[in-house]
Formats: sequence, structure tokens, C-alpha cells
Amino acid sequence: MAPRAKASSSQAPRGPKRAKGKPDEPFDWREKVMADFRLYTRSSEKLAQNMQAEMMASCWPTAYRFQDVPVKKIVDAVRTFLRWRFSYLRSPYRQKMFENIMAAVPAEFASEAVWEPPPPPPPPKKSKTPFTPFSEPRTKPGEPPKSGEFFFDAFTLAVGFTPRETTQLKKRIIDFEVLVNTGQCAGGCEHDFPDTPACFVRDYIMGYIDSDLPVGTGNEATARRNEVKKAVFSDLTPAEIAQYSILLKKERNAEYREDSPTPPPYDEFAVLRDVDDTLDLAPRTEAIYRFKGPGYGQYFVHSVVHPPRHCSHGTLEFLPVENPERLITIPSEIHYDCDQIRAMIKIFFLERDEGEGGWTLESFCPVIASSRQDLEKFLKHRGPKHYVTSRAYKYAWEFFYRREMMGLPLRGAGPERDSELLQAWAAKQKTPGQPEQTQQTGGKRRSTDDTEDVGNGNKRRKVGDN
Repeated sequence: MAPRAKASSSQAPRGPKRAKGKPDEPFDWREKVMADFRLYTRSSEKLAQNMQAEMMASCWPTAYRFQDVPVKKIVDAVRTFLRWRFSYLRSPYRQKMFENIMAAVPAEFASEAVWEPPPPPPPPKKSKTPFTPFSEPRTKPGEPPKSGEFFFDAFTLAVGFTPRETTQLKKRIIDFEVLVNTGQCAGGCEHDFPDTPACFVRDYIMGYIDSDLPVGTGNEATARRNEVKKAVFSDLTPAEIAQYSILLKKERNAEYREDSPTPPPYDEFAVLRDVDDTLDLAPRTEAIYRFKGPGYGQYFVHSVVHPPRHCSHGTLEFLPVENPERLITIPSEIHYDCDQIRAMIKIFFLERDEGEGGWTLESFCPVIASSRQDLEKFLKHRGPKHYVTSRAYKYAWEFFYRREMMGLPLRGAGPERDSELLQAWAAKQKTPGQPEQTQQTGGKRRSTDDTEDVGNGNKRRKVGDN
């Protein structure tokens, strides 16, 4: 093929490439708003295009182009996006971002491009009366009322908290007040410490001194606690401080307050009442579930005898290494179906000894590594293998298996009775001549000590012996 001839010098050179779109089309402020929207929210071009398409679709057939979309539609779309995407920011910051985005709106539409605060939520259900007669601070005639900040500063000064510990304690007090008054699990970004009433601050500090103050045990610890209480609650006499502490403990041990929106105990939930507890609880001959991998049975680090308490840093206390509960080993197969585990949960809680320090479903959920919603979802299902892969099924079975191996009852469980049975079982494990604890792995039973079977006979030898 002959080479292509070069263009002669007589040919006119090509001009610059024409830009897409109409060059004489006037600039529209809506494009500037969307450009600022991408700039301040750091959104992608695709997201901005999708928003424009949704605005045009909502205005069809009156708007065929984005330039025809009314101002109200653009303002509503941007405001809704900011409230959803930046919900973790306070309202003034979101409002400032909105004003920067809407800076290109002409003056004739400025009255429509305003940041309107969301409708106020319904007023929270407040407790009609404080928890105790000593919760409200007392003031002398002519003195200004004392706020929660006053008692909090007095407490941190008496204890000597670091700034980090002070901030963490403030967050816990806010969450405590919001949980009691609204039923929510956290204070959120719209709630500050000055908004917390003084009675809630006093109640939380008193409970913290009695249960979580790191002063140890013994007479010196009691004297130290009394010293801190006297420094914080200077408006009360020593006798009133002691009575205040007793009343708070009774309130804390109550199942639930009638004037509080916190949910009732699980035994009043229909999802638990509807569980069939008349099933045969004998184990099935076939395996319902088999664990995969060598890590099964290693999660349980909490007690199945006593409900674990919360440590000062908020987590559940672990079992000590020398605790006899750690002697239990877990088989690799589960021979109880889901309906049987649901029946066990219902029987365990409805027929338990409701003494002080006993099990509740609120303390049961974190022990089986399940949230409240997961456990409720598991209890709603029906069927031997329905929801068999859930954590609630596997860890609830392990909970009851460990209790069964230690001889603890399913019906009538109570803290005192379980403690006595645990001590008897632990003493039996230390008694010489008792059969050794074994673990089942894949159908082959192996002793927990360093011995193994040799040949087909009954002789056994230590591993490593010649």
C-alpha cells in the first residue's frame, strides 16, 4: 500500500476542538450550587448527578432540564443529605455547610434557601420524682441552686481524676440520664453535660463511689469512700449520706421502675411466652451442628454460675485462670436442636430463683456474645434447625452444657444453690481417683493429660517416654 501523502501547506489547519454544549448558553446558579455541594461535602460527581436526576424526576413533567428545577426542591435535597450524611455533627456546623453551598443562590430566592431546624422531638418522659429524697441538692435560703457541674467538680477534686478519666465519666453520666429519661442507649451529639439535671449527677456519683471507686477493700477502703462522700455531698449529714446510699442500692436492685421507659424484663415479652417449653429435652442421636476449626469452646471467658459484673472500665470481668469453670471442655458436636435451646432459655429464666444477684436476660446476652435483638430474633424462629448458625444458638447451648457438666440445675437456678454445687463439683475434680476430664474432637476422645493409648490394648504411656 502506498504511503499516505502529507497534507499540503495550502490546506487550512484545523481549528481548536469545539467545547461540548452550547457556548452561548447563559450560566445557571444551580450548577454553581452543585459544584459547591461537591466541594464542601467531598461527594463524587456520580452522586451529584444522581441527586440532579432525582430532583428532575420529582418535578416531571414540568422540568425537563436541571435548570428548570425549583429552588425548593434543591434546598430540600441538600438539607436532607446534610442531615443524613453528617448526622454526627452538631446542627450549627451543618447549618454553616448549608449556607456555604447555597451562597450562589440569587437574592430573589434567598428567602427560600434557609436552613430550617428539624422538628423538635417529643418531650422525653421524665421521672415524676427523683430516685431518692436526697437526690435533689439542698440549698440554704439566699444561695443559688447548685448544678451538676458543682458536684462533679467536687468529686473529681476529691478523687484526683485525670482529664481523660473526667471526660469518660462525664460521658457515662450523660448516657445514664438519657437512658432513664428517653430509653435511648446513648446521649448523642445534641446533649451536653450542662443539660443533665443535678439529681442524676448526684445519683451516679453515689453509685460510682459505692461500687466502682478503685480504693480496694477493708476498713481503709470504707473510710476512704466515706471521706469522698462527705466532700461531695456537703449538704447532707453523715446519717443522711448513709441512708442515701442504701436507698440507691435498693433502687438499683429493683427489676424496673414503673415510671421509666426502660423495657420490662424478658419474661414479660410475648416472644418468650410463645416458646414451647413442653418439648423433650433429651439430646438427639444425630448431630444438629458441628463446629469447624479448632477454636470452638475458647470464647467462653465469663462465668456461667454467677452473672459477671462490669469492671470500672466498662467491660465484663473475666474468669480467673485458676477458676474451676475453666476445667470444662467442649465437644465438637451439638446434639440439641434450636427448639430445645429455646425451651431451655425459657425454663431457665421463668423458673429461676429471683434472688439478689441472680441471672437476668440483660446479663445473659453479653455472656453468650449476642445482642438483645439477636436473642429476640432467635427466640421468634421455629424449627429444629431454623437459625442454627446464629451465635445465640451456639453459645446458649455452650452455656447450658457447661452448667450441666458442673451439675447445676436448669430449673430453679439461684446464686446460693449454684455456688454450693460449684464448690462440691470443684472439690470432686481435685479428689484423687476420679475419672479424668476428656475432650471430644472429631469422634476421637483424648485425655487432657499428656498420655495417649498405645496399640489396641489398655496400656497407656506418657508422651515422650521411651
